[in-house]
Amino acid sequence: MTPARTDPASQDTTASDFESFFHLSLDMLCITDFDGYFKQLNPIWEEILGFTQAELLNTLFIDLIHPDDRIATFEEFQKLLNHTRSIGFETRYRCSDGSYRWLRWNATPCPKKKQIYCIARDITADRQTESELHLALKSLTKLKLALDQAAIVAVTDQNGKIISVNDHFCELSQYSREELLGKTHRVINADYHDQVFFQEMWSTIRQGHVWNRVVLS
Repeated sequence: MTPARTDPASQDTTASDFESFFHLSLDMLCITDFDGYFKQLNPIWEEILGFTQAELLNTLFIDLIHPDDRIATFEEFQKLLNHTRSIGFETRYRCSDGSYRWLRWNATPCPKKKQIYCIARDITADRQTESELHLALKSLTKLKLALDQAAIVAVTDQNGKIISVNDHFCELSQYSREELLGKTHRVINADYHDQVFFQEMWSTIRQGHVWNRVVLS
């Protein structure tokens, strides 16, 4: 049987497509050797880190890592040298202006060529958002703590059923949290206010306004 011939034109097209993919990708593509030097990088590296290709190709990648991340990065690199792929590894890379960018890596070693094929993505904005969210939650937790210490708090769903109460509410009502959850405020109603009073309350709240009255329970 005669082996099928490979069309040279098809090979040229494939090589051209790969070259276009490599150079146009918005992800940071690179090939490193087992000594820790970059062998090839796509143009987005210059845009994100600010170094020229020549500068990057003459720099050990570990020298660009944030000092606090170097031990973990070195350990991850050792796994690659032992022929284990790296998935979702995150580390900080130094930019030419001295700042750092968070990169998330996927990398596959090729022992035969003693090279590592890598894809990195800049996740600095995601990390910043996570940090801001963490600070907001921390601030909210402190605010809730202060509120719980100074006020009587109950949270209901749109149907008026209690879904959360603080300790002060339980102490004042003399009901346990288990007895209150899932109930409406009728459970502590002293029958002092008429139906119109509560209709006005719920109508105001459902419209997104603040309702401020004294309730006798």
